[in-house]
Amino acid sequence: MTDIAVAPGRLPLLGHAWYLRRQPLPWLRSLYDRGDLVKVYLGPRPGFLPVAPELLHDVLVTKNAAFVKGPFYDKLEPLIGRSLGLLAGEEHGIRRRLVQPAFHINIVTRYFDVVRDETERMTARWRPGDRLALDDEITALMLAVSAKSLFSADVENEAVRVVQRTLPLVMEGFFRRAWAATSIPEKLPTRRNRAFDAAIRDLRRALYDLIVAYRGSGDRGDVLSMLVSARDSSSGQGMTDLQVRDEVIGLLTAACEDIGTTLAWSFCTLAERPVEQDRLRAELDDVLAGRRIEFPDVDRLAYLQRFLNEVLRLRPPWLTTRHTRDSVVLGGHTIPPDTTVLVSPYLQHHNPRVFPDPESFRTDRWLPEHAGALPRGAYVPFGTGAHVCPGRHFSMLVARTVVAVVLSRWTVALQPGARVGEKVAVSIHPTSLPVVVAPR
Repeated sequence: MTDIAVAPGRLPLLGHAWYLRRQPLPWLRSLYDRGDLVKVYLGPRPGFLPVAPELLHDVLVTKNAAFVKGPFYDKLEPLIGRSLGLLAGEEHGIRRRLVQPAFHINIVTRYFDVVRDETERMTARWRPGDRLALDDEITALMLAVSAKSLFSADVENEAVRVVQRTLPLVMEGFFRRAWAATSIPEKLPTRRNRAFDAAIRDLRRALYDLIVAYRGSGDRGDVLSMLVSARDSSSGQGMTDLQVRDEVIGLLTAACEDIGTTLAWSFCTLAERPVEQDRLRAELDDVLAGRRIEFPDVDRLAYLQRFLNEVLRLRPPWLTTRHTRDSVVLGGHTIPPDTTVLVSPYLQHHNPRVFPDPESFRTDRWLPEHAGALPRGAYVPFGTGAHVCPGRHFSMLVARTVVAVVLSRWTVALQPGARVGEKVAVSIHPTSLPVVVAPR
């Protein structure tokens, strides 16, 4: 058996942390010829990164019981506490049974009107020729959608104002800490660290007070009502106020970070590729015939779904972790206990052996005859297995609805001379999204 190759660019003491912070995406794309499993150093300690999709499937599904979430998620705990995304084993199963009903496909339909109405409210403010920072528009939209879906509040609600003020500070601070080679800088009393700590404290306090107010107030038809009233079918127990608070923070983070980023890249792609706008409008005209979109229409927009699948392929979550609690065999190599295994959807989605010409935007990859032939582990924008994202149906509902509403009324183009790059944080963000809008 051959030895496991070490990823290029290892530095003394830092290992590969410099590349993870400074050049993560080109560095990941340099690993395809290093073998199915690559050794990566996080500081002085070795970890492992599955390159072959089958090995990633082993980590996330087949041999999932041998893993806990790992250091990436450990550093996320100050942000979202002990929420579902950080749990493993029996604790994860219990919590998932409590959270999942709020995002069952039949429940998600309740939120369609909120998404459509808030998107229409956003576009009603636009005027022909307006120059917009569309990434900021999307962030504000996601906060409004989250507020009304999660806790039936408008953007003037005090809790929403606290979220708007604190969440960007918290997310930026988390990324700095997640891939640092040492935890020493985050313990120093710098202005940035004090701002990060204050933002987390204010966010938690505002949401905790809101949850306390919900207890005994009856069903308000929103996610928070379902979380507060949820009971485990085996024990009859529900979540504590602190557990509910952690879940709400996790959901807010996912809405603003994950869904918001997908929408930003969707509109960036549309602005750069007018032909995609034409194809999507043709489908919208065929399905809607000029009328307002309704929930049953969403599943009829097949080309829009393929378009979003390709957006998610190109800019998925770029890196998370698992940690072995037992020894586990991957690709014929025994990985010892207490070892970090890196999980990179980005690495899988750009694999030229699976996706020919991987940097090109091609919606035909998602025709049934092509998508059905993908190996397991090759396409995992929402994870897979026991830890697949419980809000994936909501995420896709939001993305499809927002794109459909906007393109039904407006065209989007980049401002003259604008160039959009990639900024790697918790997700892969556009550096900016300066656009000009015009009515159809």
